[in-house]
Amino acid sequence: PNVAGSVSDADLFSYIAKMRQGYEGNILYQNRYTIEESSPTALFIFYTILGNLSRFFSVNLVLFYFIANYICDLILILGLGLFNSHFFKSKKWVLITIFMICFSTGYSFLYILFPGLSINQFGNDISADVIIPEFSTFTSIMDVCHFPFCISLMLFIFFIIIKNSENNLYYFLLSVLTFCLGLVHPFDFVTVFSVSFVFLCIQLFIYKDVLYKKNILKFIFPFVIGFLPVLYINYILNTNIILKLTFKDMNILTSLPITSYFMGYGTNFLLAALGILYIFRKKIILNKEIVFLLVWIITNFILLYSPFDFQRRFVMGLQIPIVILSMITLNTIFEKEQIIRKFIISFIVVITCFTSTFLILNERASKIFFFIDSDILSLYKWINNNNISNKNFFSYDYMGTFTPAFSSNRVFLGHWCETDNFKGRRELVNKFFNFFSKKQIKFLKDINI
Repeated sequence: PNVAGSVSDADLFSYIAKMRQGYEGNILYQNRYTIEESSPTALFIFYTILGNLSRFFSVNLVLFYFIANYICDLILILGLGLFNSHFFKSKKWVLITIFMICFSTGYSFLYILFPGLSINQFGNDISADVIIPEFSTFTSIMDVCHFPFCISLMLFIFFIIIKNSENNLYYFLLSVLTFCLGLVHPFDFVTVFSVSFVFLCIQLFIYKDVLYKKNILKFIFPFVIGFLPVLYINYILNTNIILKLTFKDMNILTSLPITSYFMGYGTNFLLAALGILYIFRKKIILNKEIVFLLVWIITNFILLYSPFDFQRRFVMGLQIPIVILSMITLNTIFEKEQIIRKFIISFIVVITCFTSTFLILNERASKIFFFIDSDILSLYKWINNNNISNKNFFSYDYMGTFTPAFSSNRVFLGHWCETDNFKGRRELVNKFFNFFSKKQIKFLKDINI
């Protein structure tokens, strides 16, 4: 997806800007998409660390970003293989399931073929895999570097929870994983904690599992560790005035109608639902692995409609248990029907090709792209060579978006969700360049442009 899809939109350069601060030797982050200074914090530490590594290996920041992206993709595939080994004895089905998780999507292409399609009486919905980057594994890989990394952390944590080993090394590793997840993407930590809490309660109080009862304290400590960065980030975003103002709109992401999620998961969701129905009709005794998948799906959907402004953030990783359960359904219900099984898998692959192609083309058509020519790169080279990093830049948001990625300067107007009062400032900038007066020179001096 990175080759054929969007590789140069506004969000990409905002992450490069954070990496640049690491490239300069910093670990802590400061928002340079506004002229107001704020104290350094441990936000976006994933990208400042990447910037430090880019400097250590003497690799261009943009190139290193994509190298890191591919490394995270490989870690994700490793995590999927490890996690899937809990559910399939056959390596063939582990690989098929990995493929389906990485590439299968839903029915969003139908909205192109039938623009007037409505699946909700209150208006035209759209399939969730079109507008939520972290909705599916495919779009997570296509969008940003830290998404596949965070999904990998989730999988490794869940692998340890299901394994329930007596080896203390697993619980040390669990503490490291929960801390990293809480620091990089606290929304995913909330998902992991909620799913694990419900699952452990079921094992303790319904199944009365002796080994889980024995190890329960070993599970509690790592999640306490994971809560520390989550509490820290929450404190920073509520006490740092500049960050509170600039990030107030970033996480106002209420959930879509549930029909949008059904359309987004497509055939996999139908198969998973069929599998659940089959389990209850046949009164099959569930093993802990299937219980975990059901807990993950149900708990995740509850989080998607929980009373938070950022409900939509909880969708990351939900596709994984749905796809695994759909593949288990194929293996169980259609075990002797080889032709039907092959047909269903082929159907999902064909539908996925349509949808994935649409997603890539839609990304290219709908997003604002930022291509930097050699003249502009020469400008930033001149800026960096002439030591004027203490100056603020005043420009259209087009230039303001990638200025902090290629220089150490702050900008009056930049990335939409990191610039305070973005719409008001953009309007002011447009007026400024359309009509020039002496008063405007004073204005520029007042804000140290």
